Amino acid sequence: MKHRGILGRQYDLHETKERAVPEKGIRKLLYLLVNETGRLIILNLVFVLSCLPVITIPAAVCALDHVLFKMIRKGYGYGLSDYFTELRAELVKSLPVGAVSGALLFYAYYLLSFAAQMPEQAAGYFRFAALICGIVAVLAGSYGFAILSLFDMKGSAALKSAVWLSLYHWKQSGVVLLVTIAFAVFTSLLIPVSGICMALIGCAVYHLILCITLRSVLEKHAESKNTD
Repeated sequence: MKHRGILGRQYDLHETKERAVPEKGIRKLLYLLVNETGRLIILNLVFVLSCLPVITIPAAVCALDHVLFKMIRKGYGYGLSDYFTELRAELVKSLPVGAVSGALLFYAYYLLSFAAQMPEQAAGYFRFAALICGIVAVLAGSYGFAILSLFDMKGSAALKSAVWLSLYHWKQSGVVLLVTIAFAVFTSLLIPVSGICMALIGCAVYHLILCITLRSVLEKHAESKNTD
């Protein structure tokens, strides 16, 4: 049985099952980076264009995560139509998560800017507050958008689940923060080269790492919801 993928390439589903495809972790990430480079570039470019109106950024992140989760779990049976369907579905529902995470990031930046004008002793308190706001913003956004991309729920409910899951699964949350810091450092130190990389494939790679990291957490969350 043949299936035509996002780039028009055909896959034999029976052959795909027989291959020793890594299921998780770094091996899964490397496998997808090597074998799905073209798809990731296309998704990244579509994602960047979808973010241009700014207000559509939360929905675009959900749509990107939605397609990446399908790529991780199946490797076939998805395309750009899935991205745009999810984008339209999340235009309103994703706004609470986007508003909270965006506001916290902006406030963290404001505190850092204010700290630069303060005496060193007082500036430490503002930097610490900015750090907390940044951590909460990253975790709320990472978990919240991933939850919305997989489950049909309101944005406020996704935020509550994001807070609980990020605290309970602290190891995965630590990985999310480390990956975010690494990408932030890479972007800031290698401008303008990093800007080109992020516009070409970097955003998709960043979210691919997050989706692989959070996959087991969200699968357990889905099982608990089904049990209830």
